[in-house]
Amino acid sequence: MSRAARRRRRLLIASAVLFVVVGLLLVNAEVVTRQSAKAGGNPTLPLDGGNIYVRQDGPPMPRHSC
Repeated sequence: MSRAARRRRRLLIASAVLFVVVGLLLVNAEVVTRQSAKAGGNPTLPLDGGNIYVRQDGPPMPRHSC
């Protein structure tokens, strides 16, 4: 196989792989765009002293009055 043929083959394979990857990314973007999710309502609270955030995960705890 000549160098030119190997180069063409590599270019063809690279183009095909790039085409497949771009196609999969576009399909993924379309699927994600069509999905809907409920708002969780979990508050994110910034704390003093830096970039520390607390996020509630799970059902809210009932509040007790003292």
